Amino acid sequence: NSAAFEPHNAPIARLGCGIHQHLPLFRQLTHSAFHRSIATSLDYTTPLITQSQLITKPAHVGGRINPHQDGCSSFTNPPSALTFWYALEDASLENGCLSVAPGSHLTEPLKERLAKGTEGGRPEFIQLRKPVWATSSAHGGRGPHQRREYEYLPLEVKKGTLILCHGNLMHASGANRSDKGRMAYIFTIIDGSVDCPADAYLRPLDGDFLKL
Repeated sequence: NSAAFEPHNAPIARLGCGIHQHLPLFRQLTHSAFHRSIATSLDYTTPLITQSQLITKPAHVGGRINPHQDGCSSFTNPPSALTFWYALEDASLENGCLSVAPGSHLTEPLKERLAKGTEGGRPEFIQLRKPVWATSSAHGGRGPHQRREYEYLPLEVKKGTLILCHGNLMHASGANRSDKGRMAYIFTIIDGSVDCPADAYLRPLDGDFLKL
């Protein structure tokens, strides 16, 4: 609606989580041989799409995103989440580019997962009984010990750049204080060959995840 074109009056942070299902352009982009080749090269046997979003981060009002791991919302055990992050506009420090903690996917386990709320309630994060580390398979490798603090590297990239993020990778983004937007398209896959809880928040109500 008109609110999407009036960010100062009604700012929209993101649109999702099934952009690849409802917008033909992004359906074509997502279900591509290129993306399947990436998944195959990383030994995904059955790549499934858990979610897709347009992240708007409009000029002046785009907010800061705190450090987090995508594997908590696209949870599997062992971890297999992989996020494809496309810059639809140039991303810089000024307009809130993505920042990552290099190597954190090897040293930071998943400690919680996002589950559907009971009886139609709001989704909730459930604390895991045991931290879930990246395995020593092609999806990652466990580090010798967990780190508590990380240095974040800003990824200033041009429009059209693709960034791949392991689900255990700690990442964040700054606020957009500039006169330029910083729109991005993201989607996340998991490997259908590993365990994904039945109450996973992103699991579709009318069936299973779509194949990549």
